[in-house]
Amino acid sequence: MGPADRGSAGAAHPGGPVSDQEATARDVAATRPLATIGQRAAARLLDALIIGLPAFILVLATSEIDEGRRTVRTPLWAQLVATGIAAVYEVVLIRQRGQTVGKRAVGIEVVRVTDGRHPDWSASIMRYLLPVLPALVPVPGLVLLSPVIYLVAAADPLRRGWHDRAAGTIVVKAEGAAAPVRPPPEQPEA
Repeated sequence: MGPADRGSAGAAHPGGPVSDQEATARDVAATRPLATIGQRAAARLLDALIIGLPAFILVLATSEIDEGRRTVRTPLWAQLVATGIAAVYEVVLIRQRGQTVGKRAVGIEVVRVTDGRHPDWSASIMRYLLPVLPALVPVPGLVLLSPVIYLVAAADPLRRGWHDRAAGTIVVKAEGAAAPVRPPPEQPEA
């Protein structure tokens, strides 16, 4: 079945054509369970703690606080180091494993929609940069776009944020992920 045969039906685009990427993403989703929004949020929170706490300590330790003027001056090098560590953490782990530490902890992974394999370097970089760039541009209010990039996944039938669409990726439950540990059923005493 070719892209033209994939039809116009679909919850994402009722009555309209479905892109090749979306049709392929649906194929991947048909063979691998999608990560839930809750799993994605938990993974993001864990990763934010893993990267954010050391970055916060670095910035706090190197910043000058002027209480009289209520200002904080952080050296550019500290900002660049903190940003660089976050970028390397996200991009390298997604490229090499398809998972950050947070994603691994909740049992999800990022895969390419084309073949279900880990994203390549360009896709990994795109997934990182798209949500980060609005926060780096010094335009009032633009930082609010960053959460929207992630939040649109909640309304998407394939749970893809704008960063997933731009990178050609989808987040699925990890293969071989351990099922939640449940205690064995109680045995009646004989």
